Amino acid sequence: MPSYTTSEQKYIFRPKKYILWTFTCLITLLTISSAAQQSTITNEPHTDSAYFEHIKTCFTQGNTNQIMLLCTGHVDMTMLNKSGVYSQNQASVILATFFKNNPPELFTIDKVSHFNQELFLTGRLKTKNETFRVYLQTKLINYQNIIYQIRIEN
Repeated sequence: MPSYTTSEQKYIFRPKKYILWTFTCLITLLTISSAAQQSTITNEPHTDSAYFEHIKTCFTQGNTNQIMLLCTGHVDMTMLNKSGVYSQNQASVILATFFKNNPPELFTIDKVSHFNQELFLTGRLKTKNETFRVYLQTKLINYQNIIYQIRIEN
Protein backbone atom coordinates (compact mmCIF):
# COMPACT_ATOMS: atom_id res chain seq x y z
CA MET A 1 0.00 0.00 0.00
CA PRO A 2 1.66 3.23 -1.10
CA SER A 3 1.92 6.09 1.31
CA TYR A 4 3.09 9.60 0.69
CA THR A 5 4.57 11.93 3.23
CA THR A 6 4.97 15.62 3.22
CA SER A 7 6.31 17.88 5.85
CA GLU A 8 2.80 18.56 7.25
CA GLN A 9 0.64 15.50 6.59
CA LYS A 10 0.82 11.84 5.78
CA TYR A 11 -1.41 10.63 2.91
CA ILE A 12 -2.39 6.99 2.89
CA PHE A 13 -4.14 5.39 -0.06
CA ARG A 14 -7.34 3.73 1.16
CA PRO A 15 -8.90 1.62 -1.61
CA LYS A 16 -12.29 1.13 0.14
CA LYS A 17 -12.96 4.87 0.35
CA TYR A 18 -11.77 5.37 -3.24
CA ILE A 19 -14.07 2.62 -4.55
CA LEU A 20 -17.05 3.92 -2.56
CA TRP A 21 -16.48 7.48 -3.80
CA THR A 22 -16.13 6.28 -7.44
CA PHE A 23 -19.27 4.17 -7.19
CA THR A 24 -21.26 7.09 -5.74
CA CYS A 25 -20.12 9.41 -8.54
CA LEU A 26 -20.98 6.82 -11.19
CA ILE A 27 -24.51 6.29 -9.81
CA THR A 28 -25.06 10.06 -9.66
CA LEU A 29 -23.95 10.53 -13.28
CA LEU A 30 -26.13 7.67 -14.49
CA THR A 31 -29.15 9.10 -12.68
CA ILE A 32 -28.62 12.57 -14.16
CA SER A 33 -28.07 11.11 -17.64
CA SER A 34 -31.22 9.01 -17.43
CA ALA A 35 -33.32 11.97 -16.28
CA ALA A 36 -31.94 14.13 -19.08
CA GLN A 37 -32.81 11.52 -21.70
CA GLN A 38 -36.38 11.20 -20.43
CA SER A 39 -37.00 14.94 -20.53
CA THR A 40 -35.45 15.54 -23.96
CA ILE A 41 -37.82 17.26 -26.36
CA THR A 42 -37.41 15.94 -29.86
CA ASN A 43 -37.58 17.89 -33.07
CA GLU A 44 -39.77 15.19 -34.60
CA PRO A 45 -43.50 15.68 -35.17
CA HIS A 46 -45.86 14.19 -32.62
CA THR A 47 -47.01 10.81 -33.79
CA ASP A 48 -48.87 9.80 -30.67
CA SER A 49 -52.32 8.26 -30.92
CA ALA A 50 -53.99 11.04 -28.88
CA TYR A 51 -53.14 13.60 -31.57
CA PHE A 52 -54.56 11.37 -34.31
CA GLU A 53 -57.68 10.58 -32.27
CA HIS A 54 -58.25 14.32 -31.82
CA ILE A 55 -58.03 14.87 -35.59
CA LYS A 56 -60.36 11.93 -36.24
CA THR A 57 -62.90 13.27 -33.73
CA CYS A 58 -62.76 16.80 -35.17
CA PHE A 59 -63.39 15.63 -38.72
CA THR A 60 -66.01 13.02 -37.74
CA GLN A 61 -67.97 15.68 -35.84
CA GLY A 62 -67.34 18.36 -38.45
CA ASN A 63 -65.95 20.55 -35.68
CA THR A 64 -64.50 23.43 -37.68
CA ASN A 65 -63.48 25.44 -34.60
CA GLN A 66 -61.34 22.62 -33.20
CA ILE A 67 -59.75 21.97 -36.60
CA MET A 68 -58.86 25.65 -36.92
CA LEU A 69 -57.20 25.58 -33.49
CA LEU A 70 -54.74 23.09 -35.01
CA CYS A 71 -53.93 25.41 -37.94
CA THR A 72 -51.48 28.24 -38.57
CA GLY A 73 -52.50 31.82 -39.23
CA HIS A 74 -52.91 31.06 -42.93
CA VAL A 75 -54.00 27.73 -44.36
CA ASP A 76 -53.31 26.40 -47.84
CA MET A 77 -56.65 24.80 -48.75
CA THR A 78 -57.79 22.78 -51.71
CA MET A 79 -61.47 22.02 -51.50
CA LEU A 80 -63.07 20.13 -54.40
CA ASN A 81 -60.76 21.60 -57.08
CA LYS A 82 -60.87 25.13 -55.65
CA SER A 83 -57.66 26.17 -53.95
CA GLY A 84 -56.07 29.15 -52.28
CA VAL A 85 -54.28 30.38 -49.20
CA TYR A 86 -56.81 31.60 -46.66
CA SER A 87 -56.73 33.21 -43.24
CA GLN A 88 -58.00 31.07 -40.38
CA ASN A 89 -61.36 32.89 -40.44
CA GLN A 90 -61.79 32.39 -44.19
CA ALA A 91 -60.70 28.74 -43.96
CA SER A 92 -63.13 28.21 -41.10
CA VAL A 93 -66.05 29.52 -43.18
CA ILE A 94 -65.06 27.39 -46.19
CA LEU A 95 -64.71 24.26 -44.05
CA ALA A 96 -67.98 24.94 -42.19
CA THR A 97 -69.79 25.33 -45.52
CA PHE A 98 -68.29 22.07 -46.72
CA PHE A 99 -69.45 20.25 -43.56
CA LYS A 100 -72.90 21.83 -43.86
CA ASN A 101 -73.26 20.59 -47.44
CA ASN A 102 -71.63 17.23 -46.65
CA PRO A 103 -72.49 16.20 -43.08
CA PRO A 104 -69.66 13.95 -41.88
CA GLU A 105 -70.30 10.46 -40.57
CA LEU A 106 -66.83 8.95 -40.15
CA PHE A 107 -63.21 9.95 -40.61
CA THR A 108 -60.50 7.31 -40.84
CA ILE A 109 -56.76 7.77 -41.12
CA ASP A 110 -55.20 5.63 -43.84
CA LYS A 111 -51.55 6.67 -43.80
CA VAL A 112 -49.22 8.75 -41.66
CA SER A 113 -45.65 9.59 -42.55
CA HIS A 114 -43.16 12.21 -41.52
CA PHE A 115 -40.05 13.78 -42.93
CA ASN A 116 -37.87 16.12 -40.90
CA GLN A 117 -40.29 18.33 -39.00
CA GLU A 118 -43.33 17.72 -41.19
CA LEU A 119 -46.14 15.22 -40.78
CA PHE A 120 -48.25 13.97 -43.70
CA LEU A 121 -51.64 12.45 -43.00
CA THR A 122 -53.99 10.83 -45.51
CA GLY A 123 -57.53 9.83 -44.60
CA ARG A 124 -61.06 9.25 -45.80
CA LEU A 125 -64.05 11.31 -44.78
CA LYS A 126 -67.34 9.44 -45.20
CA THR A 127 -70.27 11.83 -45.45
CA LYS A 128 -73.98 11.38 -46.15
CA ASN A 129 -73.36 12.26 -49.80
CA GLU A 130 -70.06 10.54 -50.65
CA THR A 131 -66.58 9.67 -49.45
CA PHE A 132 -63.74 12.19 -49.78
CA ARG A 133 -59.96 11.86 -49.60
CA VAL A 134 -58.42 14.18 -47.01
CA TYR A 135 -54.76 15.19 -46.98
CA LEU A 136 -53.26 17.14 -44.10
CA GLN A 137 -49.76 18.51 -43.82
CA THR A 138 -48.40 19.74 -40.52
CA LYS A 139 -45.14 21.21 -39.42
CA LEU A 140 -43.59 21.28 -35.99
CA ILE A 141 -43.74 24.79 -34.51
CA ASN A 142 -42.82 25.28 -30.85
CA TYR A 143 -43.02 21.51 -30.33
CA GLN A 144 -46.61 21.31 -31.65
CA ASN A 145 -47.94 19.92 -34.90
CA ILE A 146 -49.59 22.81 -36.74
CA ILE A 147 -51.71 22.13 -39.84
CA TYR A 148 -50.73 24.37 -42.72
CA GLN A 149 -52.35 22.50 -45.62
CA ILE A 150 -55.77 20.85 -45.96
CA ARG A 151 -56.86 19.12 -49.16
CA ILE A 152 -60.27 17.53 -49.57
CA GLU A 153 -60.87 15.76 -52.89
CA ASN A 154 -63.46 13.43 -54.44
